[in-house]
Amino acid sequence: MADIGKAFSATWKKAAMIALVWGIIVGIIGLVPVVNLILLILAPVGLIIAIAVGYLCTQDASKGKTELVDGAIIGAVAGVVFGIVGGIMGIVFSVIGAALGFGIAGVAGNAGTAAVGGAIGVIGSVIALPIAAILGAVLAAIGGIIYAATKK
Repeated sequence: MADIGKAFSATWKKAAMIALVWGIIVGIIGLVPVVNLILLILAPVGLIIAIAVGYLCTQDASKGKTELVDGAIIGAVAGVVFGIVGGIMGIVFSVIGAALGFGIAGVAGNAGTAAVGGAIGVIGSVIALPIAAILGAVLAAIGGIIYAATKK
């Protein structure tokens, strides 16, 4: 059975880098009005990326034949890292979006409304962080299992 500590040390960098790049792409797109509607299409892509993270990290950590349980553990650990880093990126871009919205609305005289909207966005991102970690773990565990099943 895979050691969680070893799985973490073998996978966290790759999972974090993928989440960082994905978070920057999605975050920048999300800051642009109207263009941010593309995120409706990209949301399912993010789920597929989480599965790919589990697959790729299990591939790196196992170096060959892997039991299904080990693939699931390695994938889940990578998925938690992916979800947490992605969630932190969401918080960062929520704050940036709130600041931009506050500045634009302040010029138009609607600063109070912008402040409330920005606060709701940031609070929502903070609440979503543990959900992202859990969802990342589940999806990446599936990716790890897929890798293990193909290497039997």
